[in-house]
Amino acid sequence: MKKIILFFIALVLINTGCNNPTQEIESLCETEEFSPIPPFSNADTKEQKIIGSWEWIKMTQGGWTVPPIIETPETTDSSNYYIFSSDSVFREYPDGCFNSEGTFSFYNIGLPSDSTIGVKIYYGAYDVGFWFNVLEAEPDTLILSEAMWDGPEYRFIRVINE
Repeated sequence: MKKIILFFIALVLINTGCNNPTQEIESLCETEEFSPIPPFSNADTKEQKIIGSWEWIKMTQGGWTVPPIIETPETTDSSNYYIFSSDSVFREYPDGCFNSEGTFSFYNIGLPSDSTIGVKIYYGAYDVGFWFNVLEAEPDTLILSEAMWDGPEYRFIRVINE
């Protein structure tokens, strides 16, 4: 009899402590879906070129001594969008649904390359530092790299409002 009572108590505790994860995921898009913002209109400086909406197209990691790991939206069955706004707010939209927000700032990483600048994205109590490059030859391509020479490297294309 004790085992039956303990079983029902455990069942009640499990049912009251669990949320429906599918319902939580679906509700993310109820608050805000991805909507691209236009690029900064006077993108004269390297820092201003990052302003706008970006769609993730590829991640590459490794390749020095082992074959590189390459992921794309097709291979991962997911998408990701970043927005860098002119008021230094960063937003991330995995699969088109708002996920996180923070701020960003720039810093000098001391490389001789003119086109590479550091950007730090701050999520609450922690920050993530990236090197970023908006390719001069391809002005609508953004590369974010967590480590300059050994990746991972994330490649994005600019999303333009139509």
